[in-house]
Amino acid sequence: MSLKQVSDNLLKYSFLLALFIVTLATVSYFLWDQNLSLYFNNEDLMPHRKFGKLLTDIGLGANSFAVAFLSFVVFYSCDKKLKRRNWQSKEWPWLKSWSLNYFFALIFSGFILNLSKFFIGRQRPHVSATFESQIFVPMNLDSYFQSMPSGHSQVVFTSATMFAILWPRASVFIYLLAGLLAFTRVVVHAHFLSDILIGSLIGHLGTLCCLWLFQRYSPNKYSLSSRLS
Repeated sequence: MSLKQVSDNLLKYSFLLALFIVTLATVSYFLWDQNLSLYFNNEDLMPHRKFGKLLTDIGLGANSFAVAFLSFVVFYSCDKKLKRRNWQSKEWPWLKSWSLNYFFALIFSGFILNLSKFFIGRQRPHVSATFESQIFVPMNLDSYFQSMPSGHSQVVFTSATMFAILWPRASVFIYLLAGLLAFTRVVVHAHFLSDILIGSLIGHLGTLCCLWLFQRYSPNKYSLSSRLS
């Protein structure tokens, strides 16, 4: 598939997915956000919240950066050893490129997310006793007003997109797991549902955009085009 075809397909896919997710997030903003937070405040659901707290930190950015960095070190070392022995392998260089793409996708989508947080300035659910969902203080660096979009959701969907490329047969399971991890942010009152929807969208599309940039400007060295076309 040519680069133009890849670009056209990515643009069409991004537009349709963004339209769907933004529409869903808008509905959630008006109908579900506050109600879901109130629902998970029920004392009977405390075990679910405790379980959510155990899972939610998997989505910390430091964890994914560590995975990407360690993957690069391992794959780079293996590729280097093979080259020293004059053994040819297509898999190790591809895996090395995958880990490098993963690392920069986290940075790229994370930059978009944090810029969005700053300009939107949405109050987090736990700041208000009644979980008010429509309070905004734009251009705010206070973490209490950085609810939208969800950073954890961006990270887990960046990771999910990269691992779905690595193991395409397991992609459905990978995205379902990412969705579960993202939803724990609602359970623990760190974010509203619309926050995790937008965060997930940024993580997924930001990653695909980053991969496209590698394919566009470094097609021979760092592109993952063999599994993206």
